[in-house]
Amino acid sequence: MKLYLSFRKNRDFAADLVILGPFQRVLKVNFVVKDQKTVLITTGKWIKDLEIYPYCSLDGVKMKVSFEAADNYIDLFKSKYGSEHFNRFFKDASRVVVLEPFEDDPSYDRRILGLIFDQVVEQYYEEINSNWIQRYMRERTSEILEKYAKDGDKILDLGCGPASEVLEIGKRVVATEADVSEAALKKSREMHKGNNDNTEWVLIRGNREISGNFDIIFSSYGYLNLEDPNRVADLLDKNLKEGGYFIGTFMNRYGFLDLLLSLIQKRKKYIRERLSGRLTVNDSRYNILSFPRSPTIFERFRGMKKRQLRGVCAVIPPYNYEHFVNFGNKVRFWPSIDRIIGRIPILWAGSDYILFVYQKVGRVRSV
Repeated sequence: MKLYLSFRKNRDFAADLVILGPFQRVLKVNFVVKDQKTVLITTGKWIKDLEIYPYCSLDGVKMKVSFEAADNYIDLFKSKYGSEHFNRFFKDASRVVVLEPFEDDPSYDRRILGLIFDQVVEQYYEEINSNWIQRYMRERTSEILEKYAKDGDKILDLGCGPASEVLEIGKRVVATEADVSEAALKKSREMHKGNNDNTEWVLIRGNREISGNFDIIFSSYGYLNLEDPNRVADLLDKNLKEGGYFIGTFMNRYGFLDLLLSLIQKRKKYIRERLSGRLTVNDSRYNILSFPRSPTIFERFRGMKKRQLRGVCAVIPPYNYEHFVNFGNKVRFWPSIDRIIGRIPILWAGSDYILFVYQKVGRVRSV
């Protein structure tokens, strides 16, 4: 008998697996049970996610993940699903995923995020240099940073990544480059060798927190999509000078063009997730759980005064739509139109990303 996941809806043959933590996604999996253990044959790229963050949920039951050799379970899989199914999908499997219930609910931390980004630094660096939309987005933030930064300013770059706007502006600043990824910091040091005298690279993992008194705290395209806003408020309160600036970008929950293009492509689940402010891996452009924010999220911070809000990619398609992106690269006036639209009240609030400048005027608290 042939038993394929697409043909069998019986829960005894295909269970719902939810990978927890930063890799949140839902999968249909084949499984067997032996000695009170639930066993999965390892297939798909998601296995690497479980290696980094070994927790999941199977049909609503929280499970801890371990790995074993496949030899002891092959006959069980063949007996349940048939030899033809096994040979078609699992023939070369050398190990299995073993699931056992657990009580605690672990939360992923900066160490986990750092391990994730360590694996993709080179790929990310290649993308931001080869994709014209990513270059355009970085140009926009660099212009704002250049406007507000002064020679001698102390600037904290949160989630600096391998290529830092702070170290590329035409000002002599004292920079602290901070990231959860050790590989990203190493790449950044290589790419900005000429700035080593005035730059400190800081790995923020585990319980290590930033400590300083900065004129500007900058964060662009990444960190604010992941961090808890309350922790951001606390960081600004302790480390940003009175009168200093909080400058950066974050993914807009209500990115109109992205939502429209997703509607055309019938990506209804993605639309629901983006509007809810919680993007899982299944339908997102990202490979980890992320949190699109409302356009005015930082206006809820007491002690911060709005100076500028602009949109980025209001009429330029988000960079995950390859067909539109390639077309847009040929339309040279699009960036100019995008800049104009991004400054118009109301219209900027529908951009894919929000570019902001806030100034500290008192003690910072999130409300």
